[in-house]
Amino acid sequence: MARSDQLPFGHPKGAPRLTEATEKAVTTGRHDGIESRGRVMMLRSTQRTDRDEVVATRGAVAATRRAQAEAGLACLQEGGSAVDAAVCVGFMAAVMEPMETCLGAAGFFLVWDPKSGKPVVFEFPPVAPAAATPDMFDVVDGDTRKMSLTVFAVKDDENSCGERAAAVPGLVAALVAAHRRFGRLPLARVMEPAIACAEEGFDADYYYCWLAAAYLPFLQRHPRALATFTDNGRVPAADPNTKIKQRALADTLRQIAKDAGESFYRGEIAESMIADITRGGGIMTRSDLADYQVSTTEGLTRRYRGIDIVVPTAPGGHWTELQILNSLGRFDLRSMGHNSATALHTLIEASRHAFADRYYHHGDPDFEPVPIAGLLSEGYAEETARRIVPGRASMETPGDAEPWSHFAFEAVNNPWPFDPAGPLAPKQFAQMAPASAPGSGTTHFCAVDEDRMLVSCTHTAAHAFGAKFLTETGVLFNAGMNWFTAAPGAANSIASGKRPVVNMGPVLALRDGKPYLAVGAPGGRHIIGAVVQILSNIIDHGMTMQPACSVARTDSSSRVTRVDDRIDGAVVEALELIGHRIELVSEEANATGYEFAHPTAIEICDNGTVRCGVDAFRKMEAVGW
Repeated sequence: MARSDQLPFGHPKGAPRLTEATEKAVTTGRHDGIESRGRVMMLRSTQRTDRDEVVATRGAVAATRRAQAEAGLACLQEGGSAVDAAVCVGFMAAVMEPMETCLGAAGFFLVWDPKSGKPVVFEFPPVAPAAATPDMFDVVDGDTRKMSLTVFAVKDDENSCGERAAAVPGLVAALVAAHRRFGRLPLARVMEPAIACAEEGFDADYYYCWLAAAYLPFLQRHPRALATFTDNGRVPAADPNTKIKQRALADTLRQIAKDAGESFYRGEIAESMIADITRGGGIMTRSDLADYQVSTTEGLTRRYRGIDIVVPTAPGGHWTELQILNSLGRFDLRSMGHNSATALHTLIEASRHAFADRYYHHGDPDFEPVPIAGLLSEGYAEETARRIVPGRASMETPGDAEPWSHFAFEAVNNPWPFDPAGPLAPKQFAQMAPASAPGSGTTHFCAVDEDRMLVSCTHTAAHAFGAKFLTETGVLFNAGMNWFTAAPGAANSIASGKRPVVNMGPVLALRDGKPYLAVGAPGGRHIIGAVVQILSNIIDHGMTMQPACSVARTDSSSRVTRVDDRIDGAVVEALELIGHRIELVSEEANATGYEFAHPTAIEICDNGTVRCGVDAFRKMEAVGW
């Protein structure tokens, strides 16, 4: 079994040299391993970390935890399909990562089906309960950075904490539907590792303990969640002997394994969950659960340099990913050089145009006019590319304004002339806003089997520890209502049965009609830039998967562009000189940060081998055979 062990290694260029670029960087205080204080040069021992690239011939799994990846691989080795492996990982993640996802989660499950030669996308987005209304939350003045995913703060954080925060969940229905169509092993076998993990407990590692500490005041509002996710109400110690056990959840999983989720949506489990939600003031009903439908589609496809990029059709970060790629396709990034000032300027500008459109135009097309066809059209991509001026930052927001606020109230671009729906845009305001801090509340995993069935799946609790309440069944619910704009009048405002705009952005890529790449990540709005850059690293710059996931990235989803400090200091200085606001991030030193998303990905090469990539700095793992 091949495994993506983490490897520390020395500076790839040896000791820093005093080049002309280094001398110029003295004024900015940054250049590779050299830092300055005023005009005094200082050398520092910069950490460099990477991972072995897993190269397999038969199958592979990439996930956010080693136990998940190995359990998925065991399914492959027993003759299971990539979907068996992914469903195994999906249920395990719902147990092992309550700070990221849960059994009451939402997301997207993408499959390349080698028999039909087509993609199949199981879409299970969060859905507002039938009783939801645009004004169901009390909007207040306040700081939204800590809890809210939208521009507006909500009284008592009701849209992110508590029973009213829960959107109707689809994870169980989607995993069961995918298994029913593509699974080879019995569902009970596929779910065994998740049941055992819930019964016996998982390790409370440093990352779990950090988030438990960060969200302790919110867990304290809900005694059952506090008792389950802490050590008698205290933050658990990061110790291998400290186990987070969820025996009620184990019983629920056993029942799902027996009846394929029927009880979760229409039986005793549903009745118990809804009773707890109702007692807590929630509005979800048994009918909401019983009526939930997983949408099965062939996805939405756009081409990038001859590669077909397949994403879900529901509102999500994948729309923005496609739009950025459409713009980048008008530039010769390869000749610019990887992470050069010219290439990064082009990426930043293309990203800022796409995010400006996201924050103004995006919503659920079933409820609001949304010009997705126009935003993703060739003509609009050409127009956007013409607005990217070499050597000048033109899309920076003024002052301290964040783009989700600045661009929400006035459209800077007009995609409607390129959309079949018509030339005029409806009046809108206040769309999305940043992912919450400090955690993102999302997981991603990929799997591939010997037949080259390929899976890319992201699912999420929408917030760290979801809605922070735990039902008697052991099921933690998502905080999906937090994705909606909490005030009426926006394209993304709340409505009965509506889907919010989410950040998730898993993709499949096809080359010459054959499976090629599965890419995705947790990380809130930072997912978008990560997926785009990994695809570009492979398609434009010829990297294999692990280097594509390991190299330094940028993120332009907020008012500043966050730049990994491994990027050359002279490049950073050049970007600042043309007007970009840069914030340097030491990714290696910040093992709990979410300044960048943390990918897991798989590549199927021309020679038939499989190459895996995972984030070099986080507890993620790829395994293959």
